[in-house]
Amino acid sequence: MATMMKSASTNIPEFKNQKILIAPLNWGLGHATRCYPLIEHYLKLGNEVHIASDGQSLEWLKNECDQQCIFHELPGYNIEYRSSNFILEMVRQFPQIKKAIRLEKEALLKWQTDQKFDIVISDNRYGLWDDGTLSIFMTHQLNVVNVNALTKKLFTSQVEKWIKPFDQIWIPDYNDRKLSGLLSEGMEAKQKMYLGPLSRYQMASTTTKDGPILVLLSGPEPMRTYFEDILSKTLANITKEMIWVRGTTTGKPLDLPATHEVIDLAGVGQLEKILNKSSLVICRSGYSTIMDLENFDIPRVYIPTPGQKEQEYLAELQSKNENVKWLQQEHVDRELLKIIL
Repeated sequence: MATMMKSASTNIPEFKNQKILIAPLNWGLGHATRCYPLIEHYLKLGNEVHIASDGQSLEWLKNECDQQCIFHELPGYNIEYRSSNFILEMVRQFPQIKKAIRLEKEALLKWQTDQKFDIVISDNRYGLWDDGTLSIFMTHQLNVVNVNALTKKLFTSQVEKWIKPFDQIWIPDYNDRKLSGLLSEGMEAKQKMYLGPLSRYQMASTTTKDGPILVLLSGPEPMRTYFEDILSKTLANITKEMIWVRGTTTGKPLDLPATHEVIDLAGVGQLEKILNKSSLVICRSGYSTIMDLENFDIPRVYIPTPGQKEQEYLAELQSKNENVKWLQQEHVDRELLKIIL
């Protein structure tokens, strides 16, 4: 079993000279991007880092870490989010989720015969644990909010069952000032460790208040595209400089003013530069996005994915900050321009 220490400058545990597998869920890009600080951290400590994911997340990580890591492809969960009833969508696709968990478990066992990983770090992939290997589950959500008692009970019992085989739970949040609020509460019997927010970005020493508006798109399809369509129609006549980071390489062309720049996938350095010159950020209230913006003093407008109680809760929680406003997606066409203009 690997020996664990903590760095003096971070809450991320230190492992040295180990073979580590880091495996984020492919649900938008948020899980992949928040794993990037872990990957960077463990590479600097001399570990052999392997990355396992699928789809857009795997593509983004290959672009960022191609020369330093070894990559493996996992079967995708292939979750589609078509309605505003998130719970119903998850129930409908539950057999598909269970199958994906079983297949990723089988993939890990097969890799272990050749690779013999010392440590497996799974970001919300419930099948990636192995007896005799330090197996770590990273999540910010052990609890659900704004749901009825039956839904809450079913969620927590299922998650507890799936997480039980893991040795540790890592939570990318502060221990004393939780960005995740009540979402990370629960499962006190497990060994939980708060890493602090995981972000790739830092605010520059000098910033501007009159830079472009950043539209940061993310999340599973087809909701990402719905969101993009609504925003592009609402903002089509805004001539102010804007930058659209789409979070996909498969989107359809956008009909926008010449003052709007469109970027499909932004690398770490590229997006950090954009954030440091942006005057406003319009985005989903996904937890990884909230962590990324924690280091910046930028006004922002959070627009939760419809029906995702987690994002609605996080947006409302963040709105206690004077720099933050939040809107329901159905109100974007009549409310967003009031904020921008």
